[in-house]
Amino acid sequence: KYYPDGITEFDESVFEKLFEAEDKNEAELNACAKKIKLAKARKQDTRQLKKEFSALKNIKTEIKQEIKKATNQNKITIFEG
Repeated sequence: KYYPDGITEFDESVFEKLFEAEDKNEAELNACAKKIKLAKARKQDTRQLKKEFSALKNIKTEIKQEIKKATNQNKITIFEG
């Protein structure tokens, strides 16, 4: 009644690229944070590094939105009643 074409198996491959991108972004954020800390310790200008860090955070937000979107598209809601 609810699924005239049947229930399709959950396809985890949709998330592989997104999770890889998320892991890569997290590593880049950590590396950038370490660079900022080192630059501060050396009393160097950190403006460019902070811009890079901000851009990486924006990418992280985009990736999380894509994961949420993919999750919503691939979940099955069963209504009782």
